[in-house]
Amino acid sequence: MGQSATIYTLMLRSVTGRGRLIALGGLAAVAVGLAVVLRTAETTTRADERAVELINALGLSIVVPIGALVVASATLGQLREDATLVYVWLRPVGRGRIVALAWAAAFTVTLGLVALPLVVAALAAGGGTGVALATGVAAVLGLAAYCAIFTVLGMRLRNALLWGLLYILLWEGVLAALGRGVNNLALRNYTRSLLSNISDESLRLADASSGTAAIVLLAVCGIAIGLGRWLLNRMDVE
Repeated sequence: MGQSATIYTLMLRSVTGRGRLIALGGLAAVAVGLAVVLRTAETTTRADERAVELINALGLSIVVPIGALVVASATLGQLREDATLVYVWLRPVGRGRIVALAWAAAFTVTLGLVALPLVVAALAAGGGTGVALATGVAAVLGLAAYCAIFTVLGMRLRNALLWGLLYILLWEGVLAALGRGVNNLALRNYTRSLLSNISDESLRLADASSGTAAIVLLAVCGIAIGLGRWLLNRMDVE
């Protein structure tokens, strides 16, 4: 097994503890459960509209960012707290690759435990294939960006979960809803826009085109990984 595969496996093990798996499973269960409840409830709202509103309000606003935070902040953060990051540091692998592998591990876990359940929830709520596709695209690209940001956050800060929650709840949840200027600086604007554009369902503050949203999310992912490489090169690892 090569060095990269060894580090990737180590990262996977560091983020798949029972507590995190239970937390992610709980988030997924809540999303699917609410979807089933909404589908059986008497309402005049169209099925696709109902499903999109659920995915926007719960999936992209809570499940995706918090799921990414719980997993990604632990990839390098857990190793740093356990004082085992030094052993990864000493392996003959570039610093950029270490950060990229940490991101890849977080992204892999959240694809299966966050993105897939949200697609199931979209279908369970009565959404059609277009809504399911929109949900999948928005969740996957959103997870790519969030995982990159929170991987770096976990590497640098001991209270990464707290800071990440403050960002999700205050910046994206409150401040970004106040106006378009701040909204353009929130990742949720771009995941929401992808969901709205691809499903062809209108959502408030979803004002980016699909192309712009995808480019921004992928650019944030790449920039965050690059920043992580730069920071890791300057860290004192013990």
